[in-house]
Amino acid sequence: MEMGKQRRRTQTVAENIKSEVAWYCIRSKLKQERVAEQCLVQRAGIEAFAPRIKFRRRTRRGAVWFIEALFPGYLFARFCLARQYRLVMSTIGVAGMVRFGEQTPWLPEHVIEDLRNTMGDEGVALVEDSYQAGDIVNVAGGPFMGLTGLVKGYMPPAGRIRGLLEFMGRPLEVDLHETAVTPLKRRYVGPMLSSV
Repeated sequence: MEMGKQRRRTQTVAENIKSEVAWYCIRSKLKQERVAEQCLVQRAGIEAFAPRIKFRRRTRRGAVWFIEALFPGYLFARFCLARQYRLVMSTIGVAGMVRFGEQTPWLPEHVIEDLRNTMGDEGVALVEDSYQAGDIVNVAGGPFMGLTGLVKGYMPPAGRIRGLLEFMGRPLEVDLHETAVTPLKRRYVGPMLSSV
C-alpha cells in the first residue's frame, strides 16, 4: 500500500517538472541575494536576476545611500528545472525554491523583461525622496530632533521641506533640509492640516 502512494507521488512531482528553460523564483539565504545571483551566473552559467533599489536614509553620520534587494530573500533564475535543479540548489547563497506544495511555479518571460526594463542596465532602481503636502515626518536632526511634523510644501531643487511642527503647545512653521527628516505616514489630512 505504501509503495503505491510513493510511486503516485513521484509521478505527480515528475509531471510538474517543466522540461524547458523558464524563469523561477529562488529563495536566497539571509542578505545573500546578490551572492546567489553572482554564483549562479559565474559558476553555474545560469542567467539570474536580483533586482535592487538604491535609497537615502538618515543616520548618525548624516544621509547615507543604501542599496538593498527589491525582494528581500528572493531572486529570479532562468534554467531547465528537470536538468539543472540540483545545480541551482547547491549554489552558494541559494536556500531553496518557491513552491506551492508539489507545484513549482514559473514566470513568463515578459514579466522579467518588464522588471529589467524598469530597473535599468545595472538592475538597480533609484528611489528618491519626494515629500508632498500632508505627509507626516519625524525630525531626525537639528534643534527640533524628535518632534513630529506635517509637510506643507517640498522644494526639490533645494532639498528643503516647509513643515508645521507643534512646539510648546503652538504650531510653528519651519524650513528643514530633507535629510533632517524621515517619513512616517503619507498624505495625512486632519486637524493639523486644516489649521494651516
